Amino acid sequence: MRSRPRGIITIAVLAVVLVTLARPAPATAATPSVSTGRALRYLTVDFPDPFVLSADGRYYAYSTNSGTAHVPTMVSNDLVHWRVLADAVPELPAWARSSNLTWAPSVLRVGGRLLMYLSVWDHQRGRHCIAVATADHPAGPFTLGSKPLVCGVGAIDASTFRDAGGSAWLTWKFEAASGRPTRIVSKRLSADGTHLVGTTSVLISPTQSWEHGVVEGPSMIYRNGVYLLFYSASDWASDNYVTSVAVCASPQGSCVKAHKPLLTSKSSRVSPGGLSAFRAGGKLYVAYHVWRGGVGYPRGRRALVIAEVDFDQGVLRVRSMR
Repeated sequence: MRSRPRGIITIAVLAVVLVTLARPAPATAATPSVSTGRALRYLTVDFPDPFVLSADGRYYAYSTNSGTAHVPTMVSNDLVHWRVLADAVPELPAWARSSNLTWAPSVLRVGGRLLMYLSVWDHQRGRHCIAVATADHPAGPFTLGSKPLVCGVGAIDASTFRDAGGSAWLTWKFEAASGRPTRIVSKRLSADGTHLVGTTSVLISPTQSWEHGVVEGPSMIYRNGVYLLFYSASDWASDNYVTSVAVCASPQGSCVKAHKPLLTSKSSRVSPGGLSAFRAGGKLYVAYHVWRGGVGYPRGRRALVIAEVDFDQGVLRVRSMR
């Protein structure tokens, strides 16, 4: 078991990604091209499946379990210098197993409360479910409810977003039943964010050879009349893991995938995935992880990368923050 790191860590990143987006919806996505400038520098702690919340003039980052923390948490004033905080979810209820099975948190502000959606193991059902935890402060502590929000065959990688009208939605990965592919789905959240309403819509399933039968880690965000759906594909513990993007006409689809991955393994960036998109200071950013020191545990760790996104005449660019 790795101990939880503490202290101030500095990161700077540079990556340039081009994807042509059609406007308005319904939209199409052209094949992306990827180029990388000078060697990337990374946050050196293990911080997989990152999510960043902008709140009260600061930035709070949350990740999949690492070391002894259920939800490792950090805070920054500038997205570059980070300070490690206490575990955002220090206690789990009796129904949720606590050993390295709290994954991919996402946080949504609803009124005066903060709601964290994360994957936990329901030992009574024997499967992964998505649960909701609440807190009054971004640093927590967040408290999980008495039962999960959604399970199915298995449900992981919850991610929240608001549509053009301000309504909150949840996207997640439905684990596959025997003989069926994984799916990324969406469903509207209730006004208080504590339960799901309406119908569940399938956004994408694996259809490309490079996805190797797996799509996961969704992050949807509204921009310029369309919804950008970032997602990961293939095996997370291999150098085949990639990040791609689809352009969707609405929170319920239809979605058109790029023909090639958006981010793939290179010598300076191995297995980019777990990406989440967020806004801060009027700009759009993405946070994702890459393997450092080797692919897979215990040899490697998944390190945090943050990059700025901008748009120029319909072209999406992910570039250096500074």
